[in-house]
Amino acid sequence: MQMEVKNAAGAHPGDKVVISLPPGELLKASATAYLMPAVAAVAGGAVGWSRYGTDGAAIVGTVIGFALATLYLFWQGRKDRDSIPFISRVL
Repeated sequence: MQMEVKNAAGAHPGDKVVISLPPGELLKASATAYLMPAVAAVAGGAVGWSRYGTDGAAIVGTVIGFALATLYLFWQGRKDRDSIPFISRVL
């Protein structure tokens, strides 16, 4: 498997390593990735329904809310480099 990591342990190509995440990053990333699109989809649906009062508007609002949240997460993930896994030790 190949992935981008910070080489904090000075590993060389071919070394077996232990890869770690900063404390709390896995929980934070999981919660953000799953909750934000769900909340945005519900909020978008509620706005569509309250504004126009039709099921079609609620569906469009849901799709727009979900799409905006997904795009935001993609943009934020490319910008946020603090949560990159790192090599904690060489085996």
